[in-house]
Amino acid sequence: MKTKLKSILFLIAFARHCCRQRLDGVYRYAAKLGMRIRVVENAYTRTDLKELIEFWNPDGLICSCGFGVGDFDIRELGDIPVVYYDAFGCTGRSIAVQSDSEQIGRVAAQELMRLPCLQFAYVPYFDDLHWSKARGDAFKETVKSAGQPCEAFSFSGDSAAKRISALADFLASLPRPCGVFAANDLVAEEVEFAAERAGLRIPRDIALVGVDNHEQLCINQNVPLTSVQIDWEQGGYLATEKLAGLIDGTYEPGGVFLYHVLRVVRRMSTRVSPTLAAAFSDSMTGFIRDHVSEGVTVERVVEASGYSRRQAEKLFRAGCGKSILAAIHDAIYDQACALLKKPQSSIEAAAGMLGGISRSQIDRIFLSRTGLTVRAWLDRK
Repeated sequence: MKTKLKSILFLIAFARHCCRQRLDGVYRYAAKLGMRIRVVENAYTRTDLKELIEFWNPDGLICSCGFGVGDFDIRELGDIPVVYYDAFGCTGRSIAVQSDSEQIGRVAAQELMRLPCLQFAYVPYFDDLHWSKARGDAFKETVKSAGQPCEAFSFSGDSAAKRISALADFLASLPRPCGVFAANDLVAEEVEFAAERAGLRIPRDIALVGVDNHEQLCINQNVPLTSVQIDWEQGGYLATEKLAGLIDGTYEPGGVFLYHVLRVVRRMSTRVSPTLAAAFSDSMTGFIRDHVSEGVTVERVVEASGYSRRQAEKLFRAGCGKSILAAIHDAIYDQACALLKKPQSSIEAAAGMLGGISRSQIDRIFLSRTGLTVRAWLDRK
C-alpha cells in the first residue's frame, strides 16, 4: 500500500563525504515511495527547528549526526516521527538507526591481528562520544580475547598541540611493531602526525587502521591509510525505511536498528614491510641453520624471535614464503645431505648429529623433497 507521506526533512551537518553516501541511501528508499526529501544543512547557518517545522510542515524528520540533537526542544517536535541517524540523545516519537560500533571495533582488530604486532592500541575520538567508546571497547576485547596485549590512549586536556605531544609520547612507549586502531580517519591522521613526531615509521613501527574511508584524507597521507568503510548508504536507506514505518504505525517508537561494515579498504598503513619481513626471515633462517645440530624446534625459533607464535609465523612467511617448520626441515635436509656425502657416513650417525632425530623423520623429509627414502637416495648415489 502506497504511503501518504508528502515530505521528509533530512537534517544533516553538511552534505559532503560520508554524508553524501547517507543521502544516497535516503534518496534510494524515498524514490520507491515517491517521497520528497528536503535537505537542511546546519554547518554554515543557524537552524531554528521550530521555524523549519512550521515552514515545511514535514511528515517526518531524519536527523543525522552533527546536527545538534542535544539542543532539540521536545516541545518543538510535537507528534512528528523522528529517526535519529547516528545521533544520540534521542527525544520525541523516535527510532534510532546507528552504525554497528562493536562490529567496527572487531573488524579493525582482525585487520591488525593478521600482522606480526607485539602490541595493540586504541586512540579514541577527540571528544568522549558513545560510538568512540563502543568501538574501542570492542577492539580491546577482541584483541585481549586472542591473548594479545592492548592499551588505550587517554588525554584530558583541550589543547590540540598538547594532545599531539601526549600521543607521540604514548606511541613511543609501546613495544614495536604495534597495531593502532584510530576511532576514525581524522584521528588516524593525528596518529600519523604524532608517529612522525616520535620518529616512528608506518607501517614498520606502527600499523594503522582508521574508520570511514574518507578517500581524500586516506589517500593523501604520507602513508596511505587503511580504513574500515561503513555502509553509509545502507544506513540512509534503513533510516528512511524505518521512518516510513514509524509514520504508518509499522514500528513503535524506541527501537534501535544497526547497519554494518561494508569492507576494509587496505592501503599501505597495514602492509607488512618487505624489508622487515625479509630481515626477520633471514635472521631466523640463520638461527635455524646454526642450531640444526641441536634439534632446533619451532618453539625454540619463536622464543628466539621475541614474537608470539602467530606473529613470528606471519612475519617469517611474509619474508620467505614458507613456514618456520618448513625452514627447519630444509635445514635438516641440507645438513643431512652434506653429512651423508662424507666417506664412511651412516644414517644413524647423521641422525645423531642432527639433534638425535628419528630415522622415520629423516625419511619423511627426504620423501617430501626427493620422492626417495634416505636409503634409496644413498643407493642412487
